[in-house]
Amino acid sequence: MNKQKLLILLVLVAILGALALVGFVFWGGAGESEITPNPEASNEPVEAFPVSEPVGITPNNPLTPTADPDNSLPTGLADPTLHQIADAVAPGFWLSEYKGEPAVYYAGSASGLIYRDILTDGTDPEQLAQATVAGNVRAHWWRDGENNLGVLLAGRENVALLIKEGETSGGQAEFQTVAVGLTGDEKTLAINAGTPRAVTQKIIGDQSEFNLVNLGSGQKEKLFTSTLTEWLVDWPTTKNIMLVTKPSGRKPGLIYSLSPDNGTITKLAGPLPGLNGKLSPDGKSLIYSSGASSPALAILNLETNETKNLTLATWADKCAWASDSLVIYCAVPSQRPPGNYPDDWYMGRARTADNLWRIDSATGEGTLVWTNPNIQIDVSEPKLNQAATIFVFLDLNQGELKWLELSPSTETPDA
Repeated sequence: MNKQKLLILLVLVAILGALALVGFVFWGGAGESEITPNPEASNEPVEAFPVSEPVGITPNNPLTPTADPDNSLPTGLADPTLHQIADAVAPGFWLSEYKGEPAVYYAGSASGLIYRDILTDGTDPEQLAQATVAGNVRAHWWRDGENNLGVLLAGRENVALLIKEGETSGGQAEFQTVAVGLTGDEKTLAINAGTPRAVTQKIIGDQSEFNLVNLGSGQKEKLFTSTLTEWLVDWPTTKNIMLVTKPSGRKPGLIYSLSPDNGTITKLAGPLPGLNGKLSPDGKSLIYSSGASSPALAILNLETNETKNLTLATWADKCAWASDSLVIYCAVPSQRPPGNYPDDWYMGRARTADNLWRIDSATGEGTLVWTNPNIQIDVSEPKLNQAATIFVFLDLNQGELKWLELSPSTETPDA
């Protein structure tokens, strides 16, 4: 090898060595040990049923108003269709009728007082009964005959009252505490409004045991066991108990339907991240939402298995079916801060400013029915009366129970 070729080879070696040194300085051996994955992130599907989690965690935890909310309006800007019922209300109010008039029943979150408010007669809420329950309370309601109203207050213990409506003694209705056949470690998750039967959960080791309990007789029937512990449970129709794995944008979830008569479990939707849904009153359709940073809303026809994707971006938690199972009213955020949803909303780290939309489930078309730029409501636990003229909800922005007076017209209101 001559001197010229040797010189060229030495230059090349020097250049390669310099490049290697630069690479080490800038990337300094950034190996896998310095890459820390998000331990909360998971794309693994939840376990197949039967698996479950304590249904103690529900999206609608006791109301905590956002810091220093200011929804007060200058004189003349108040909305005549929006009405406040009460503040400091425990989750789990009930919209029904009393003497043919729409009435909402609710419990005070701290007082244990039980109230009835006939919405359209202009009178103040009437106190019906009082009970003392330790811990954060959720109320569950049912009818026991024409005039008997049942309410179970589930906190660190379960206390049930049977109230005779229309009969007053000393300014309040007659009531009695009733035995519910539940142990202290059983959590009430849902009650069928037509009969005094409840779905309960008990943690046994690393398993969840779900039971069907007759609140009148105390008779208990085992439904299933699961290795998951966090579920949302609803009993929207006599023949369908809804089971939803705790919704999270970080993990796919599933929706099931369980028959209280024969224990049959049917998968309805999933796995999808952030999944939650609500069954129509006739049990034939499911409106559900999924997604993390932005929710996607869809309607599933359970008879044809046809899915209709909607353009409105909201969570099924903010929707309520009309009694005809054809129309859905959904509160749709016009403002939604960035975040991980629905987790941030459930935990109170994010709040929304909602408008109200009416959705035709057959066509998927939506119509704006209420908006007010001067008022910000964050709708939770929405409910409609039979005529779909009253929309009752918990406003998480103010920590208040409110109702909207809806027009029978489907025309878009003036913004």
